[in-house]
Amino acid sequence: MRPMFISLIVIPISLASAVLPGSVRGEHAAAHPARLVDGDPPIPAVLSGRVERDSFVLPRGKTVHVRGSLDLVCAGPVIIEGDLIALKSDPERAARTPGVSIRVRSSACVRVLGRIEVGDGMPGAKRDQPGSDGGDLILEAPAVHLAVVGGVLKAGRGGDGGPLAPGGRGGHVIVRGSASTDSTSPTRLVGGKGGTGGRGLDGWFARGPADDWNVLSWMNGAKGGDGGDAMVTRWIPDLNEANGNPGTPGDAGGGSSCPPGGEGDPGEPCENGKPGDTGIHCDAGHGGDGGPGGHASPPSGHGGNGGQGGRGGTAAGGAGGRGGRGGECCTPPPGEQGGDGGPGGLGGESNGGRGGDGGVGGNGVGGGNGGNGGGAGSGGSVQQAAGGRGGDGARGNPPGKGGLGGVVGDINPGSPGSPGAGGTPNGQPGGSGGGPGIALGNNGAKGSNGAACPSR
Repeated sequence: MRPMFISLIVIPISLASAVLPGSVRGEHAAAHPARLVDGDPPIPAVLSGRVERDSFVLPRGKTVHVRGSLDLVCAGPVIIEGDLIALKSDPERAARTPGVSIRVRSSACVRVLGRIEVGDGMPGAKRDQPGSDGGDLILEAPAVHLAVVGGVLKAGRGGDGGPLAPGGRGGHVIVRGSASTDSTSPTRLVGGKGGTGGRGLDGWFARGPADDWNVLSWMNGAKGGDGGDAMVTRWIPDLNEANGNPGTPGDAGGGSSCPPGGEGDPGEPCENGKPGDTGIHCDAGHGGDGGPGGHASPPSGHGGNGGQGGRGGTAAGGAGGRGGRGGECCTPPPGEQGGDGGPGGLGGESNGGRGGDGGVGGNGVGGGNGGNGGGAGSGGSVQQAAGGRGGDGARGNPPGKGGLGGVVGDINPGSPGSPGAGGTPNGQPGGSGGGPGIALGNNGAKGSNGAACPSR
């Protein structure tokens, strides 16, 4: 069985513009040259910023760390059999910087057999300091093949907010290109979870400049971060690049070439084509929980309201692979029945992220009421993956029939989170979260029937 072939779903415009943080454009440029071409020294142990190469081959057993964020751009193949790992502890990283993001772009193909790990967002270290966003993982090429160690490519988690500050967004994991994965070791895309919102201040600490003990806004919990998206979409060449056209890349070394697209294998002579494979499954990140409201302090006061839960992320699975072509059966004349085309593969699952739970309201004292609970986060939307096209029938006497199209993938829209409970006494629970959006896909088209054998 060849690797799965994924036809692609167009993501919303808001996601199409997702880019890495500004640090991608040249951070630590002095430490790492702007362009490393084949024939230069081996790949350094730490990469950062924008790195251009003719090709990039990270062999099995080798680990390269990423500082800041990485934008790897290659004209030829990108083969990652080793480990490309974000630095977990980096003394140069400021508290508010997003998690380490990795973007890999190739004009040929990307093949990942090892591990890629991006970074989580940083928590807010003090009052009013939001959690930073989780790192994004973006792979872009005409053909992308995934068979990663552990079976999961996961974006970074959003950092938790400091007191009064929102949680960070979960990172996105996006594949732009004709994606495929091995049926024996399939890869799943998982968006990052949003960070938890910061808690409200207790009444004693919520005094205003004029010793106003009723500054309730400072007692309210903060919103949880939204969950990250997990999506497969089509590849579009980067039209914003101003570089000249690259030269023709040389052949990759043995064992380092990208495999073909991944539809079902064609049939042997007079045999039916093989089925297309199931599409890549995508699980969006869950929204972060809202922060709890602060409690009132004696002698009297109301409790703060809980924070709103974050929205679940959007999921769009990959479409099923095309069925294999039937085997021709015209030799010797007059021929026999040609092979039928293989059926198209099933579309991959699309699982929207669950909304975050609303924060619990704070307690009142001395006749004051408890704060209301925070509203539940809305469930994440889903885009249903299409089924694969059936394979074409082969020439024969009679001709082979076209294969049936594959069935659309399962969809599981994200469920809303739970409303936060009200504080005591008399605090009201938070509101329910909104429902997710649902975009339906299509079953795959039937393959074409074969032709009759040529007459002698």
